Amino acid sequence: MTDKSTCPVCNTEQPAVPDVPDYVCMTCLKKAIDTRGRHVEPYNVGVSGGVQLLVEETGEAISGDICFIEGAQFKGVESRMGPTFLVRA
Repeated sequence: MTDKSTCPVCNTEQPAVPDVPDYVCMTCLKKAIDTRGRHVEPYNVGVSGGVQLLVEETGEAISGDICFIEGAQFKGVESRMGPTFLVRA
């Protein structure tokens, strides 16, 4: 197990998360958009798990967990410890 991970968008090295390999870095996370071009971020649906995307500007939860960064498709995932991340879909 390595202690480093690589952002799949910009190839920046970052700390590894054991159950979420190669997650999107914080800089690239700010580029995530939904199908309507709105900026989105993943968030925990509840304590029992699950991830949904939240529109930053309105706070609206959108259906599904798929978004886009620079034309590539990504999905929201949750690590065992709770934080949410974006990974390649």
